[in-house]
Order: sequence, then structure tokens, then C-alpha cells
Amino acid sequence: NVTVFGPGTVTKSPNQAEYPVGTPVQLTAAPSDTSHHFTRWTGAVVGTNPVITVPAVYNMSVNATFEENFYTVSTGVQGSGTAIRVPSGTIVYHGSTIQLTATPQDGFQFAGWQGSLTGLVNPIAFPVDSNMAITAQFVPGPPPTLTTSTAGAGSVTRNPDLASYAPGSLVTLTATPSPDWLFDGWSGDLVAGATPITVMMDRNKTIVAHFRPNGALLTVLITGPGTVPVYAGATVHPPGSLVHLQAQPQAGASFVSWAGDTAALKDTLSLRLDRDRTVRAQFGYTLALRDTALGSIQAMPAGSKVVAGSTVTLVPKPVPGAFFAGWLGDATGATVPLVVTMNGNKVYGAVFRTDLFAITATASPHGAVFREPNLPSYAYGAHVRIMAVPDSNYHFTHWTQDFRPSTTDRNPDDCPVCTNPQGSPLDVRVVRDLGIIGHFERDTFIVVTSVIGGGSVTKRWVEVPGPDMTVVLTAEADEGWTFAGWSGGASGQTNPLRLDLTGDLEVIARFAREGEALAVEPVAVSLPLALAPVSPNPAVNLARFEFSLPAAMSVQLQIVDVQGRVVARVADGVFPAGRHQASWNGTHADGRSPAGVFFARLSTPQGVLTRRFALTR
Repeated sequence: NVTVFGPGTVTKSPNQAEYPVGTPVQLTAAPSDTSHHFTRWTGAVVGTNPVITVPAVYNMSVNATFEENFYTVSTGVQGSGTAIRVPSGTIVYHGSTIQLTATPQDGFQFAGWQGSLTGLVNPIAFPVDSNMAITAQFVPGPPPTLTTSTAGAGSVTRNPDLASYAPGSLVTLTATPSPDWLFDGWSGDLVAGATPITVMMDRNKTIVAHFRPNGALLTVLITGPGTVPVYAGATVHPPGSLVHLQAQPQAGASFVSWAGDTAALKDTLSLRLDRDRTVRAQFGYTLALRDTALGSIQAMPAGSKVVAGSTVTLVPKPVPGAFFAGWLGDATGATVPLVVTMNGNKVYGAVFRTDLFAITATASPHGAVFREPNLPSYAYGAHVRIMAVPDSNYHFTHWTQDFRPSTTDRNPDDCPVCTNPQGSPLDVRVVRDLGIIGHFERDTFIVVTSVIGGGSVTKRWVEVPGPDMTVVLTAEADEGWTFAGWSGGASGQTNPLRLDLTGDLEVIARFAREGEALAVEPVAVSLPLALAPVSPNPAVNLARFEFSLPAAMSVQLQIVDVQGRVVARVADGVFPAGRHQASWNGTHADGRSPAGVFFARLSTPQGVLTRRFALTR
């Protein structure tokens, strides 16, 4: 039996569970990765050779031990300098990271690593995976240089004034402030508050002399085509003094404003210098916008003078009934919004138009077509709703339009029926004269719908070449109700329901209250329960209704608009059996009297009947 300690394996040759006495067995120890090594055998065999042969003379137990690799890392230097190692020990385990930093002595420079490591990276960090010997090389460096600069108004002199200096030599620096300025100290490779100072040149050095104003500092900045005479730039003034600035634009340009510590619009500016101040004189160009009675131009940001190089966004704003047709002045086309760069004086105008367009809506026989609003002409961009109302026992099929395009592409605004030929009502955005025709077809068969419970049924015929033989019924539950299924001439719960007709059909939509089962089973609808078609249709100013009841019952006759809202109640109570009449003058519950398309809805305990009609003025 072989037991392994550490990451490694031992193979037996031959590899058997048992061996005849005296059989030689070869054991080979191998580490699992390069970061470990075999160290020794213990137990029935002792040794350090990873490959041994053992005769099988009795039951034997052998241990193989593997340990992590460790390496020696030695460092040295060539030339004048030091090489610092972190961590500092010479024995390092496999995969450990060491960082070396080479530091040259004065007059020398680092020239690179040599041995197990090469290159100029300094400091450098690396993992150890073998024994390593590394040398940091240093060579004599170029003579050190001295760089001086100033912050504020003043100068620096040095003695001696040389391009470079012998290592260890001394240089004297003297700071001299400009008139109205004071010396304020040194920074950089030497920090001091006095002048002159002595600098030892043991390496390259950079030193800055700082100066501060002996009074209040006025900084005048310029943006755009212009200047501020006398004061442009930075000037020093006695504390509390009063200065007067005059902004002067170049020819053809304009002064726009002062910005910074003081904001103002006049080209003259007086400042009391009780502290340091920075102001900016901004110059630019004029922006002229030409408004008309039909519209205006909105500029963002607003203003008649704009800083040079700034951008302005222009948006046309037509009055109601007008539309934007294009730009005038320094722009052409009709891009909206228009973004302009103020690199000169600009003038812009907008062309607005108030053309009126005619929308003609006509109907083929057996139906009517209505517009909302119903006007003789419409302004550009206006929205018009066109509705088709079929006669009794007819249905709407499609729209057509007299359209002769100049290109093969058809804009939905120019040709609304091209993208929605069967939609009614049809919403049109007015962009030109339009002529639209609504088409109707006789119902191939009579399809009577009624409901039990709270809901309604809408009917749509499927248009095909020749007589339409298919109708789609959609059951819509009232609030608090749910659709329960079809009965009569149809069954199931498919909704919408597509029916391919072979004869007259009567279909009942059943609704149940939410959370309850339908308590009333469908019953045959007596034909005397009926709501006659509105005649004439469309009705002018007054709509007349006639309905019949097979027995005395409670009745509600409501007027519902195309959005499903109840706008009026014309009958509400218990009526005896027989025929009954009612009328409606078009006045809504809120007092309005608009024309339009509506539904008369007769609600009884035996069902709900609806009729669609139009009312005109």
C-alpha cells in the first residue's frame, strides 16, 4: 500500500493488488505541478530517489512525501548604487513575488538589470519560479541640470548660469519681483522663503519662484473679437483703488457682456479693487430674428447678442392654423430645429403659411360618411375623424381615395387609407386636399346578436372578393363582469369568434359576474324583443327609436358614443308588452350637443340590443 503526503502521485509497475513473494515492484514518485518536488520515502522503504525497486516479501506500507519548491534569489550591483529587495530574505518559496528597487548614487544612473532579470523597469515586481541571480547596473550619468520658472510677475537669476553643473557644485538663485509685486517663496526640489538661496547640484532639479501682487490683482480675460485697452491681462493696483474698464469690439462685432467676478451688460465697467478680481469681456455678434403675424422664431438661449463661437438653436412657432414652410435669410431649407454657430452677424426669418384644404368624404350607396369636425375647409396639420355608418342590413367594407402619387412612396399623411383601408373611424391629418369614399355591402345573411348579463357584442364582416360570407363577433364585458361563452347559433368561449356563414344566424353572448358562475342558462330569444333600425339614418337634429317587448319588463334605452361612454338616457322604467317609441335631440347629459356616430342600447332582463346611427346638425 502506498500513501501520498502532499500534491503528487506514485505509480507501481507492475500495478497489481497482490504480488507473488519475491516479485520486484518499481515505485515512481512524481509531483502534481512544477511548484512542488518529491522529498523522501518512509515506512517499509527509506530513501530520496523518486524511482526505487522493492521486492515483495511481505505486506508492505510505503509513504511518499512531496513539498513546495523553494529557491534562492541573490542580488548584486555593478557601479555605484544600491538594489533593495522586498522581502529581504534569500530563500523564497515557489510563486512568491519579489520587488527590486535600484537607486543610483550621485553622479550615476541606473542602466538596467542583468542576469536572471533584464530590462529597465524600476522598481520591478516579479514571481519566483527558479533560483535567480540578479545584478543592478549603474553607469556614470550626465551632469545634473537646473530648471527654474516663475509663478506671478518676476524673474530668477542664477550664478553661475550654466546648462549643466558638475555633481556636488553649488548654484546661487536670486528672485527679483516686478514692480508692484513681492517675492513669495520657493517650491519644487527646494522649499524656502528667502532669496537668494544656494542649491547643491547632486541631481537634476526644478525650482519655482513665486511672486504675489503688492496690492490688488486685476485679471481681464478676453473672449471673442474685441479688447479692453490698458487693462487686458493681469495688472496690480493699490488696494481699494477704483478702475474703469471700457470694452471695445472689433469692427462688425458687438460687445455681449462681462462675466467672472462681476456680471454686467454695459460695455463700461467700474470696479473697486478691495480684493483680487478676475473679469471676462465677452464679444460676439448680433442675432436678428424676423417674426410675422403668422408665427415667430424661438431662440435657445435667447438674446439678440451672442458670444462668438457659441451655438443657438432656432425653432419656428406658427400661430394656430398656420404651418412652417422654410427658412429665410442666413439659412435655407426647412430643418427643425436649426442649430447655428455664431461666427458672424446673422439674420433669420421663417416662412409660415395658412393654406386651407378641402376634405371631401362621400359614401357609396347604402351608407353614410361623416366628418368630425364638419367644416368646409381645414388648416394644415388639423386632425379630422371620418366615420362610415351603414344602412340597416348593410356593413362597411373599405375606403378608397383619388390619389395620384408623384413617387412610388406613399406618406401616411398624404394617403391615410393606403395604410388603414378598412379602419372606421379613420383619423386624417390634413396636409393637402383629400377625397375619400366609404364603401358598403349588403349583409349576405342576417346575423342577430344579443347578450345575457353585463356586456356587449360588436360585429365585423371580413371583406373578400364577392359576397362577404364571414363575420367576426367580439364580446366585451362590462366592469365587474366576465365573458362566459356563446350560445344560440354558436358555442364555446373563443373570443373574438369567427363565423363562416351559410344562412341567417342568431348568437347570444353570455356574461357572468366576476367570481360567480353563470346562474341563468341561455334561453331562446323571442323575436318580438327587438330594437328597430334608426330611420332615417343618419338622423338630422332628432333621432327616433322603436322597440318591442314580449312581456312587461324593466327597460333602459341609453345613447352610447363610439368610445363606449353613456351620454344620454331616453327611456328608463317598467314598460308593458307591445311596441314603444322614444326620441333624442342630441343633447348630452353635460349639456353639449355635438354631431357624431352613436349607439342606441336597449337593456332588458332578456338581453341587450344595440343599433348604430349617426346624428347630424
